[in-house]
Amino acid sequence: MQMYQVRAELLRDNELRFAPDGQTLAVGGVPYLVLDLATGSQRDLHEMGRGSWAWAFVRGGTALAHLPTTAILNVLDLVTGAVETHPVGGAARGMIASPDGRTLYLSVGGANFGKASEIRALDAATLKPVAAFAHVADYLGRFAVSGDGRQLAVSGGNWNASLKERGLTFRVYDFGDGGIPEQPTAFIELERPVNGFALTHNGAHLAVVNGHGLALWAAAGDPPVKRSPAPRSGVLSVACSPTLPHVLTGNKAGFVALWDTAGRVLRRYEWGLAEVIGLAFAPDGLRAAAIDATGKVVVWDADG
Repeated sequence: MQMYQVRAELLRDNELRFAPDGQTLAVGGVPYLVLDLATGSQRDLHEMGRGSWAWAFVRGGTALAHLPTTAILNVLDLVTGAVETHPVGGAARGMIASPDGRTLYLSVGGANFGKASEIRALDAATLKPVAAFAHVADYLGRFAVSGDGRQLAVSGGNWNASLKERGLTFRVYDFGDGGIPEQPTAFIELERPVNGFALTHNGAHLAVVNGHGLALWAAAGDPPVKRSPAPRSGVLSVACSPTLPHVLTGNKAGFVALWDTAGRVLRRYEWGLAEVIGLAFAPDGLRAAAIDATGKVVVWDADG
């Protein structure tokens, strides 16, 4: 287990990512930053500005794509510092890269955030459009992708309600047959606020966390298969292993828990953290990381 300290004016919830090589961590905040796990050194990414709708590693981890506004997609070259700017052609609200890094998914709607949205797939290297699918009449927002890349989940619903993370819907799309799906395999509606969500390694379950704990929903849209006991402190963050049926949660009291997809706690970690606002697994699933509201970062072996 290793501990680090990052410095930022502001840290954002659920915006912790490993680079594809697993050697660095990107942290959402003001400024955005990259933490080198070998040296503990921090690089501030002032080129990304003070805010972004979403961001993701692209081009083998040598660049970060992000949305400084809903109308613009920027790509920051982490080697040269050069910034490419690409018009979106609509209002983009969410973005995620596929596990192999080849595809970038955007949720895009018109100027009216409450109506007519779609998911666009872009070639992550060239940012050229590959396909558009999941055409819906309401708002689409943030994404989660399964470790095997076969399932994609997107939040949505009523725009005004979603600003408060209430009344969210989740659609899960299946790429298992290699085609582009138009209809979701699951449509899940939640009334309570949502703090974070993630897909399990094979896309079989959607893990959702809030002040009431962890709920695991079947990707076929059935009721939750398991819920955690009511927590003493609200659950703020979640991440799913890309290789195993394991789920991490972090809460306001600074604890991290490892679950299986049957809803059983396998392990609890206590490192003296403040509120755990972000969790991440390395792409190979061998390491995991947590960050708290003070910028303390813990990285540990997740396969032990």
